[in-house]
Amino acid sequence: MSDDANSEFAAAVRRAGVTIPEERWEAMREAYHSMQALLKALDDPLAYEDEPGAMPRYDREAVR
Repeated sequence: MSDDANSEFAAAVRRAGVTIPEERWEAMREAYHSMQALLKALDDPLAYEDEPGAMPRYDREAVR
């Protein structure tokens, strides 16, 4: 285990009861932090009108 034995990632690994080989620790820690950043972004979604993946509104002219 890396020197971050008291980190949030290390605590999550302990809670899960899994063992990560030392050579994979850094990559898994980075993946964990990336996942946390993604979850934080998903917690605050864009408005439907601003969402880049939203379907186009074909009735936009009728709304005016």
